[in-house]
Amino acid sequence: MLSKKRFIALLKIALVGVLFAVIFYNIS
Repeated sequence: MLSKKRFIALLKIALVGVLFAVIFYNIS
């Protein structure tokens, strides 16, 4: 099972990825 710190870190990376995807989608 994932530790809480690791889960939160992965969650932050996922959120940043989604944010960049949205920005890229809006630019193009």
